[in-house]
Amino acid sequence: MPTSTQELVSIIKSDFASDVSRVRILSYLNRAQRELFNSDCAQMLFYNDSDPAFPFPLIKTTAGQLGYNIDGTTLVNSVGAAISLTKTDSNGNARAVVCRKINHIFLMVNALEASNYNKKFYGEQFTLSGLNAYWSTRLYKCSFYEVPGNIINRTEYSPARFIFEEDPGTYSGKYFIEFYYGCPDLSAETVPLSIDADQWGEALICGVCGYIEQWRNGKTDRLAELRSYWKPRFRDSINSVMAQRTPQQMPVRSCG
Repeated sequence: MPTSTQELVSIIKSDFASDVSRVRILSYLNRAQRELFNSDCAQMLFYNDSDPAFPFPLIKTTAGQLGYNIDGTTLVNSVGAAISLTKTDSNGNARAVVCRKINHIFLMVNALEASNYNKKFYGEQFTLSGLNAYWSTRLYKCSFYEVPGNIINRTEYSPARFIFEEDPGTYSGKYFIEFYYGCPDLSAETVPLSIDADQWGEALICGVCGYIEQWRNGKTDRLAELRSYWKPRFRDSINSVMAQRTPQQMPVRSCG
């Protein structure tokens, strides 16, 4: 199977769509990859694992402001420094990603101090399970509260956004966020695939051919195959890998 985006585009063009431009094939390949990748499971959670204190980013808030876009302008690490929404590819290049879907906004507070918090605003308490030794010192005997608010997930028109129910105050180290990220767009053939082409090349080819058939004929069975056959197989594969991992901060979530 192909070892690069460029090679996969060449295979599709030579074997399935000789009259279709490489630009159009790449655009459809990007759509097919997003169709598979955009699944809600722990492997697609964004971790700021370069932060030695805690791997979840924080939202930098300002008193009097309720709504915040979840992007590079609002996310900071445990010492208040800005972080970039990037993932490093196999060639060592940082590729931009986006917050696709917000899962939780939460607080980390010591159990002894929990009585000082307004339960109406700070929501229900929950537990981070399977803590490993690297983070256990700070997290030992800590309580976590989910912050209620209005979640607005990303569209092509606007970034993901969180709106607090009450004034969050001015903080850079208080409100943690857990979110699923979207894979980097295949804006050029030099951008690597975000999924394993050896294992999922047939699924991607099925998706691209489906989009081409729909464009040409107005109908296709291949996209139904991508969604009813290949996407569930992709989710099952990821779930089986996650089940073999040592639990870290959050409970492992299967793809939905």
